Amino acid sequence: MIDIISIAIGALRRVFVALKTSISGTTLVLICVAYAVGSLNGVHSERSLQKIALAQRATGAAVAEIAQAQAAERIVTNYVDRVRIVRQRGADIIKEVPVYVPTDSNRCALPGGWRLLHDAAAGDYLPDATSIADAPPADAQTAAATVADNYATCHAVREQLAAIQQFERERAAVGDQ
Repeated sequence: MIDIISIAIGALRRVFVALKTSISGTTLVLICVAYAVGSLNGVHSERSLQKIALAQRATGAAVAEIAQAQAAERIVTNYVDRVRIVRQRGADIIKEVPVYVPTDSNRCALPGGWRLLHDAAAGDYLPDATSIADAPPADAQTAAATVADNYATCHAVREQLAAIQQFERERAAVGDQ
């Protein structure tokens, strides 16, 4: 505060010297006091505005966080419900394998190479070509059940990805507000 007053006094003296105007010490002190009071009021007002802005930002951040938490809860609940339905549907399809692939179809069992290739594709690796000779054949019912289970897993992962994308869209929308 003393710095503000001394700067103000120095500035006023230079102005009055430049104008070659004589001014009394009392008038100069009154002008400096008025300037200092005005400056202090301005600083106080600016600090108040900064505190208000900070409080508004904190409130906005809290509201956004609450909105994101609510969106996350809703999306996770929907995701869990959809995955449960997908898994149940997959289990129902697997139960129907004997109806659509009768046991007498085992006479046309799939070769061992089919089993190796299927397992490699599901595991995301290249099969070892030398293992074909040792691979047992796959009966048609087991193969159909395995394929149905793999598709059920694929659909569950698709639902998970859709839920993540929905969460990110809603999170971005809350952030834009």
